[in-house]
Amino acid sequence: MENGVLLQGFHWYIKPEEKLWKQLKEKAKSYKEMGFSAIWLPPAYKGVGGIHDNGYGVYDLYDLGEFNQKGSIETKYGTKDDYLD
Repeated sequence: MENGVLLQGFHWYIKPEEKLWKQLKEKAKSYKEMGFSAIWLPPAYKGVGGIHDNGYGVYDLYDLGEFNQKGSIETKYGTKDDYLD
């Protein structure tokens, strides 16, 4: 990324009910106004710990929060539709 400013858009201790994908969507315009040109996202797919997994413990690379697996449809960060928004 040339001449851009990268924002880390997550932290390890975010709770599933905080809905990261929705938070980032709501804040995207203000982040751009602050000068950020890209946001580093955590893995979007479902991890072995289901809704409590940060995504680095890979379970299903193709489940972005749309299949009922590991006790939930959502990933820790939200649904596939939230992610795509």
